[in-house]
Amino acid sequence: MSLFNEFEELVNKVDAGNWEFFLLGDINVDLMVDTTSANAVKHIFHICGLDQLITEPTRITLSFRSLIDLCITNTPTKVAKFGVVHLAISDHALIYMIYKVQHERAGTTVIKTRQMKNFHKASFLRDLQGKTWSDVERLNDPKDMWSLGKIC
Repeated sequence: MSLFNEFEELVNKVDAGNWEFFLLGDINVDLMVDTTSANAVKHIFHICGLDQLITEPTRITLSFRSLIDLCITNTPTKVAKFGVVHLAISDHALIYMIYKVQHERAGTTVIKTRQMKNFHKASFLRDLQGKTWSDVERLNDPKDMWSLGKIC
């Protein structure tokens, strides 16, 4: 059980540092069965406040199915998506976890409504007709198109 002791020590260090913890990998302990090893790993998860997100088998052969590839975290609310992808090239499935990323956009203005009382349809149509749209059409990036295509 020394491997589990080392793992528990690592998790305790992460916990003491109040760090986010994300671990993906094959631990070669089947969490779908009730064994001493599986219970030891589950106990570490429980006492350290870790969530194991994968619940379906990750290794499938003709004779058995096991859950040995895991996605473990102490901050499941920071995980946008996770899952299992079964590939034909191996009996191990691909596991993945996508971290939620929030970033502030500097200078972004959100317009919830537009004031239309000063809108002049004829001026708007004249501005549209006066724009060289072929320059906008040759671009691929919508941000570049927007910058070049601004008419107001």
